Amino acid sequence: MNIQQGPPMFNMNHVLPGPSVSEALPINTQQFSTLTSQQRPQPFCDNNTLQMILENMNHMNSKLAKLDMLDDLCSIMASIESHFNIVKTEIKDIRYDLKQQSERITTEEYHYNIVESRVSGIEAENEKLQYENFELKEKLLEMQAHSMKYNLIFSGIKERSETE
Repeated sequence: MNIQQGPPMFNMNHVLPGPSVSEALPINTQQFSTLTSQQRPQPFCDNNTLQMILENMNHMNSKLAKLDMLDDLCSIMASIESHFNIVKTEIKDIRYDLKQQSERITTEEYHYNIVESRVSGIEAENEKLQYENFELKEKLLEMQAHSMKYNLIFSGIKERSETE
């Protein structure tokens, strides 16, 4: 995240060009003590000016504190953005896995339907074979009973002769 800074504000470290204090006020300190109150130079700044400078400095300090907070917010936002990108990647991976699982389920449902139709066919064929098996057993039993009918041997019964 880029923060654009505006024009430079009042910088306390910046020295304005011009004469030094001793050059601007060429007053000998020995002479100063001998001057009368009317001859004494006026102070460089009055209280109102000092108060305004102090207010401006306080205002600039609050702006600088806000800029410091802005730097902290930028680092927090960078951290949040990093975590967001990680979560975004994880969601993308989960969607890819979900798509693969969905395709796999579709394939398995297709195979299930094929197996189900085959099992239904096998069950129908099994019922048919069971019925045929039952019919064959019935016919076999009938044939055995019919063939045994002529093979009966009775013992202990006296035969009658025709003469009798």
